[in-house]
Amino acid sequence: MCAHIEQHLTSAIRVTELARMMGLSESAFSRLFKRCTHSTVPQYINRLRIAHACRLLAETDLTVAEIIRQCGYQSPAHFQRQFQKIHRRAPQTYRRALRGAG
Repeated sequence: MCAHIEQHLTSAIRVTELARMMGLSESAFSRLFKRCTHSTVPQYINRLRIAHACRLLAETDLTVAEIIRQCGYQSPAHFQRQFQKIHRRAPQTYRRALRGAG
């Protein structure tokens, strides 16, 4: 299931759909997923998307707006909040710090 999520990061991923694919109720799937990954489905997806954004910030010259789209976020504000929550800085500042260190 984690591989499926990774392959579809740019799409809207719904717990209901994941549960259906596994033949489980949404609550049973959510419990099993959390037991296996130690995070909820949204937390797991967000962590993967932010990690992908970090790679793109480090390895490309894509704009932050393009990175947001490529990582599957619908809202730039939501992406900025999630990125800042994890890295304690804005994506642009993160990129500048990487480039300055390189």
